[in-house]
Amino acid sequence: MGGLYGHTWTSAYGDNPRSVAGAEWSRTLAGLNREQVDTGIDACRTEGAEWPPSAPRFRAMCLGIPALSRVRLELQRGAASPFARMVWGNLDAYRYRHADAREADRMLRDAYELAREERMQ
Repeated sequence: MGGLYGHTWTSAYGDNPRSVAGAEWSRTLAGLNREQVDTGIDACRTEGAEWPPSAPRFRAMCLGIPALSRVRLELQRGAASPFARMVWGNLDAYRYRHADAREADRMLRDAYELAREERMQ
């Protein structure tokens, strides 16, 4: 991550893996395999952000959890990723389709959070 983000990484988290920040990152990423971590690093590259993600956000990236906006778009287009299908499974499809925009958005956010929590565990 230091190579990817340079000074922004070291100013935020330091360069000592035994520091408090290093220990927290280690706890947050526990249980992930190398392929999942590589997925997270690739997601960082694709995202193109100037600032590194937080440890929980990086874990989500490693687990392939897209942003809510991406899930919303996938569901609208009918080309849903496995995670978007997981979100859809948490919705009452009839109520969602017949809700006004504000209520549908709330329902989607709730379903997303449930799916995100399940995947993060």
